[in-house]
Amino acid sequence: MQNKPLNIAIIELGSHHEVLWSVYHQCREAYEHTHVLTTRQNHDILAQELKNDYLSSIHIKENKVSTTAFMDAVSEVLSNCQHILITTVLPKDYQYFCQWEARHRSLLLLHDLHFHFASDEYKLSPVTPRQVVELITYKVGGYQRLASLLALQYRCLVCSESVLQYARAQHYESVVDYIDLGYSPTPAALAVSHDSSTEVPKDSIVIVIAGSISRKRRNYQPVLKALSQTSSDTHMTITLAGRAESLTDLYILDNFKQLARANLEVISYAHELSHETYLRCLAEADYLLLPIRPHKEVSAVRECYGHSTHSGALHDVTRYGTKAIISAHYPIQSSIANLMIPYRDSESLTTILNSCQPQKAVAYQYKSRRSILELFRHI
Repeated sequence: MQNKPLNIAIIELGSHHEVLWSVYHQCREAYEHTHVLTTRQNHDILAQELKNDYLSSIHIKENKVSTTAFMDAVSEVLSNCQHILITTVLPKDYQYFCQWEARHRSLLLLHDLHFHFASDEYKLSPVTPRQVVELITYKVGGYQRLASLLALQYRCLVCSESVLQYARAQHYESVVDYIDLGYSPTPAALAVSHDSSTEVPKDSIVIVIAGSISRKRRNYQPVLKALSQTSSDTHMTITLAGRAESLTDLYILDNFKQLARANLEVISYAHELSHETYLRCLAEADYLLLPIRPHKEVSAVRECYGHSTHSGALHDVTRYGTKAIISAHYPIQSSIANLMIPYRDSESLTTILNSCQPQKAVAYQYKSRRSILELFRHI
């Protein structure tokens, strides 16, 4: 008797479009049919990248539609899926998904473990007005209780092997596995259209700091100091591929601009980058620079990068196989260790920058070591 074809639904109602992109491609390789339930913004980004290979089985939640109404509308689709992977649940939807009838055949991806399991232990004392507001919202909205309840209602995944090891050490028992979000397009997809007006010289070293300019998540001081001390004769271009998150982050942008000199160019953006521009920046990079802080704050809770939470910047490394200069405290998975160059402080970073050379573009293919299908052995 022939087995029934396996179908999967991916639910991404947040803004992790890079996670959705990776998961979707991996699911297509393992399942007969892949349904995507997501927002209009995520759909537009995914459709743009797929181009001729356009995604047909997509179900879009418009902004004005409630989660309850949307999930009711796609209930028949979900009933025909043996597996369901939820990649983001927003706090406003915690209550719904805590009670959702399909939770027992679903896996839930958690992005911040302390937020869900140990918020009291890692809760921060509010100092700024924004932190006070976040804490009040966190308490009044009941998110602390619901976040913990949500994590206990599901078998949960995390975003890396090091985060899984941390979860096990902390006895977060509902965390059962990790999903490898590394993925790269086919070699043909590496062809990127270049705007001749923005092309850098071929003999220039292009270093990209990808993502929003955020002092909360990145430590720029060692980078600024190292760049001020670099003595390489090769022209270097530093691209800040993201806009400042706040008015205070604009000072960081100004500090970078002040470093510009004859053999050091700084490219920045005053507005949010289009997805096409962002991908072009990644594709043109000789090196990615990842000055990741040891910690970040999530709704008045402290998360530890590489342990209780994962940096999405690692996805950019696997996309094109670009070498990355990264803060030494961040744990690196063995499958991309050959691409990572750790630095401890501004002095070691200066040495690394002085040794950088323009990199020749080569075809690169990264695939997860296991199928997403294997993760569902836990349900």
